[in-house]
Amino acid sequence: MTALLHNYAGIASVYDALGAAYSGGAIGRCKAAALAYIEPQHRVLFAGGGTGQEAVAAARTGADVTLVDRAWPMIRRARRRCALSEVEHVVEVLHEDIRDHRRSHHYDVVVANFFLNVFCEADVVSMLQHLLQQMQPNGRLIIGDFAPPDSYSQRRASIALQWAYHALPMGIFRVLTGSALHRIYDFSPFVDAVGASLIETRDFQAFRYGPAWYRSMAVMR
Repeated sequence: MTALLHNYAGIASVYDALGAAYSGGAIGRCKAAALAYIEPQHRVLFAGGGTGQEAVAAARTGADVTLVDRAWPMIRRARRRCALSEVEHVVEVLHEDIRDHRRSHHYDVVVANFFLNVFCEADVVSMLQHLLQQMQPNGRLIIGDFAPPDSYSQRRASIALQWAYHALPMGIFRVLTGSALHRIYDFSPFVDAVGASLIETRDFQAFRYGPAWYRSMAVMR
């Protein structure tokens, strides 16, 4: 497994704002797409849940939420956000590695927003298997991430620009957190490899009018 650093101290306070500024709000809209699959009384897991913005939104739907993140600065902000939003009684915030979180077949919805892209390609399949193991048989895994280029419809210049747009934040997070450097992942082959099915995708445009470079994906077994 990829060795990742735990220290987000330098960016935790501006993490959400940086994502919003870089994508023109598309990252936030992509993450929020998971809410369409969350219902009251659902048990929901946010893997690498960060500062808790989406966890709070899920709790407000009436769901029972668990957030797992191993970066202490993120956990501290998530707990504070939950307390300020008065949902701390329905949001369990756990400071641990998601690989050590084992509640087999427990969750109705598992959310992995901009989480799988911190791993190298060799580790994505094993992480997908682990997340699916935590999910009930009729549950949903929601993945939010960068959308892969479409080599059939995009011009070469557009694809090159998309690669560069992806490479900049990946390089920054590589330096700050030790996350993997890699191409833009097409998650379809990974999903096939674990015997799951991609049942729905939604694309989101950068700055609302720009290219659709962000994607939310719903996966089931």
